[in-house]
Amino acid sequence: MILARANWQPERDVAPEALAPSNAAASLDDHPPTDREVAEYWLAFYTERVARRHRLEPSAILAPCRKAHVVRARDELFWRLREAKITCETIALLVHMDRTSVAEAVRRHQRWPNARGALS
Repeated sequence: MILARANWQPERDVAPEALAPSNAAASLDDHPPTDREVAEYWLAFYTERVARRHRLEPSAILAPCRKAHVVRARDELFWRLREAKITCETIALLVHMDRTSVAEAVRRHQRWPNARGALS
């Protein structure tokens, strides 16, 4: 059984909205964000601000560098993400690290004096 003709064209005086299915208003872009999408947003948000505060490039913070000033910036980034209620597991997934390394970075940041400054 053929359901539609191959050369069928809609009439010119019919509005495109009238031809759309009834559930077209709920498009794929209207879904609520997943936890990972929220975490990716906050990662980008805080990476930019922490990098500016520490006078680093945002890519340098997430690079596998062990220099003290980069480690401090990374620790602050992870601490801020934890303050935003993102789990260590999710942070670790996003930055390709082990969750225990993320948890230790958060603890290390909390131990530093005057570590929690305001972001610009």
